Amino acid sequence: MGRRDTGFTTDTRRAGDVVVVSLRGELDMGTAEDFEEAIEHAQGGSAIVVDLRALTFIDSMGVRALLRAYKAGQDGHSTVSFIRGPDVVQRVLAISGIETILAWTEPPAESSDGSN
Repeated sequence: MGRRDTGFTTDTRRAGDVVVVSLRGELDMGTAEDFEEAIEHAQGGSAIVVDLRALTFIDSMGVRALLRAYKAGQDGHSTVSFIRGPDVVQRVLAISGIETILAWTEPPAESSDGSN
């Protein structure tokens, strides 16, 4: 079986003093590595905010990847927090028990001059 195209993408941008890693599509066993690479590239002293609002699906490997990213922040790397995703994603995080473990935040304000 080949990897199916789920349209998963990551977008990394600076918003003020944080790095925002936005996830779109399905975070699953076929795409978790892409997310982990995006987090690794975002490391570097700035706080990281992972935006889950455009996720359409998450499986156990996606949950594991979120937890690994959060724990990396707890181990002295860039702090990592999360913007809540849609109900289907939050339900999986609640059932898995990590919704209460992860640090949640509101979306950062975009700069008024249009730069990120």
